[in-house]
Amino acid sequence: MFNSLFPSIALNSATYALVGAGALFAGTAYAPLTCIVLIPEMTRDYSLIPPMMAACVTSYIISSLLMKNSSYTLKLAKKGSAIGIDHVLSDVRVEDIMTADVTAIPADMRIKSLIKKMSDERHMGYPVTRDDKLFGIITFDDIYRVREAEPEETVGDVCTREVLTVNPRDSVQKAAEILHDRDIGRLIAVNEGELRRIVGIISKTDIMKAYQRSLRLKKTW
Repeated sequence: MFNSLFPSIALNSATYALVGAGALFAGTAYAPLTCIVLIPEMTRDYSLIPPMMAACVTSYIISSLLMKNSSYTLKLAKKGSAIGIDHVLSDVRVEDIMTADVTAIPADMRIKSLIKKMSDERHMGYPVTRDDKLFGIITFDDIYRVREAEPEETVGDVCTREVLTVNPRDSVQKAAEILHDRDIGRLIAVNEGELRRIVGIISKTDIMKAYQRSLRLKKTW
């Protein structure tokens, strides 16, 4: 009908069939770029690129608003299988994978003692406590960043006071997002109901191990 009304736009009515096929696949498979490139290459008609771009992008936007899954993942979603890292990690709690045996440093420890401890234990950072409550966090970067720090100064003088924390009941997905967004290597798990008492520590390595274990468990289902 469109071709009969505006024949100058597309000289061959088969063009509409090709564009329609591309739009259908782009919307159901969530693959607009594939269709935009593939169909003009198959037909050797590169004048199809503008209408393919318009049709495929429109189809993809509408489909993504109406459907959560593509044709490739729809059956998996109906079976309850995990699709993507977000779904896997959201089912795991921080308390399930965190290291509960945390070595904390008292705020009144001398810098020279801390440097020796770091060298002996080969740790890059420690939580800092005062009166058995979380006071801050200290890393090698903190020591080297504060050039004027003298060996006789205390850890509390140079440690980072603003510490990002998570609750043991939070999902590992939430912890992973914080680590990624702030570009840090570890988070302190604290029990907010007990005046920021340290209950564990979780690192990027812990999260990757949990993700791998969860995937293996999903496959056995």
